[in-house]
Amino acid sequence: MSESSTIFYRFRSTEALLGKYDELARREIYFASPDELNDPLEGYADVLWHGDAILWTSLLRHYLL
Repeated sequence: MSESSTIFYRFRSTEALLGKYDELARREIYFASPDELNDPLEGYADVLWHGDAILWTSLLRHYLL
């Protein structure tokens, strides 16, 4: 597996996979909207900001202030 490949993990109950929704046989998985999530940290992304002093000075001067 290469580093550039994207893998999504979604934990589903056995009932959802094999029972009521039969997701495994239909080869589909339900992804809830952010409003339906019950984990407060789901939906947040880790964001890394890179830049030098000139970039941050310009950003603050022209956009945030």
